[in-house]
Amino acid sequence: MNMQDKNGNTALHRAVHVCDILVFFLLLINSQVVLHMKNNKGQTPLDLARLKTHLNGQIYPVSNTTCPPYGDSPDDSSRENRIQKMDRKALSKIYRNFSIGAVLIVTVTFAATFTMPGGYVSSDDDRVAIRGTPVLAGTYFFDAFVIANTLAFILSGLATFSLMYAGYTPLDFAFRETCALLALELLHRSVRCVGIAFVVGTYVMLASVAPRVVAAVFVVSAMGLLYISFEVWTLALMTLALLIRGEISAAVKVGLQSVGVALWSCWPFAVILILPAIMKGH
Repeated sequence: MNMQDKNGNTALHRAVHVCDILVFFLLLINSQVVLHMKNNKGQTPLDLARLKTHLNGQIYPVSNTTCPPYGDSPDDSSRENRIQKMDRKALSKIYRNFSIGAVLIVTVTFAATFTMPGGYVSSDDDRVAIRGTPVLAGTYFFDAFVIANTLAFILSGLATFSLMYAGYTPLDFAFRETCALLALELLHRSVRCVGIAFVVGTYVMLASVAPRVVAAVFVVSAMGLLYISFEVWTLALMTLALLIRGEISAAVKVGLQSVGVALWSCWPFAVILILPAIMKGH
């Protein structure tokens, strides 16, 4: 487990370098694996992880074609030049891919605003004031659907504007990169809002006639939301691995970090579920 190659790298060094999360966790759980063993350049696996994820204030590309070889630590100027070239190409791909996703969410959520679940009050209804309004307006889950759909529309719209700036080449590259990263954060939360809107919309339509179908939708949707919360469950698994190793203090630190990331990533859920209850109370 702690054998080293000619560059002094262990299996843990290699797992970090190629970003193999499964192998990394398997090695981390094994108490015989030394976490702080250094390679010939004096780098621990943690040092390599820091070099790959954050360098000179920018996200370091993790492609095998651009990551420095095991144990390499090039000078700042050559590193920055390599990062700049890779980042400009990556930014163009990010701009194209994210733009498609953002515009699709804007389109879908805009259309959902005018196709509310439950239908609308008939134009022949005796209550003239509510003709053409949603039948289920004012119920908790209907309000939750509207809020989730609105949040998804706003967040994806903001992401679209950020991507417009990210793709505008006359602007400073660092600013464009910041806009692209901001768009990614906004899109993550927008997708979560779309997921919640789908779940509560399904509940509104089927809860009284097909409760088992609704339960299945809840389970499948929960799995999907767990999948897109990659960073949260990765930190949770790391906390578990550290507990198995007996590294209590480190496990507590990572555990608190995972809770913080979960709260930051899932704040739309709190808004969607709490705001309707507050509105009904007034």
